[in-house]
Amino acid sequence: MAQGTQNKSGKNWNWKGGDLTRKIHVGMLKNMHRACNKGKNIVVQSFPAPTMLGTRGGGPPAVRTGHLRRNVNYEVKSLGELKILGRVGTGVGNAESVGYAVWLEYRTRPSPGRYVPAIGKRVNNGMHPGIAPRPFLRPLINHKAKREEIEKELGRRIF
Repeated sequence: MAQGTQNKSGKNWNWKGGDLTRKIHVGMLKNMHRACNKGKNIVVQSFPAPTMLGTRGGGPPAVRTGHLRRNVNYEVKSLGELKILGRVGTGVGNAESVGYAVWLEYRTRPSPGRYVPAIGKRVNNGMHPGIAPRPFLRPLINHKAKREEIEKELGRRIF
C-alpha cells in the first residue's frame, strides 16, 4: 500500500518498505557474522595440540608454530541490498595469507627433489614423494554436524 492509504478496515497504513529491507539486511549480516565466526572457531579447534611430530594425511595438519591456526579468520561482505558473502580461511579479513595452506588442504604431487650442495646430492633419490592432503577447511563443509551448526546460525531470527 502507498503511504497514507486506507485498507478494507478503514485504518491508515504507512508503508515503510525501505526500513523493513534495512532491518532484514542488518539481521542477515548479523547472522552471517555469527555463522562465519562459528565456522572459524570450528576450524581453529580442529587443529591438534602443538607437537614437533608430523601428521599423516587425512586429518588436520600438525601444529608446530601455530602460524596457520592464528591466521584462520573470516570476513563478511555486503554485495547489495539483500546479498551477503561470508568466507572463512586464511588471507581473509585481517588475517595474513598463508601460502602453504593450499598445499596442506589439497596435497602436493611427487616432484623432482632439489639438489642440496651441503650433502652433494639430490634429496629422496631425486624425487620428493609429495604430501597427502591434511584438510582443515573442507571438513567444515563436508561434515554434516559441523555444517548444521553453521546453518543454524544462518537460520536465526533476524528481528
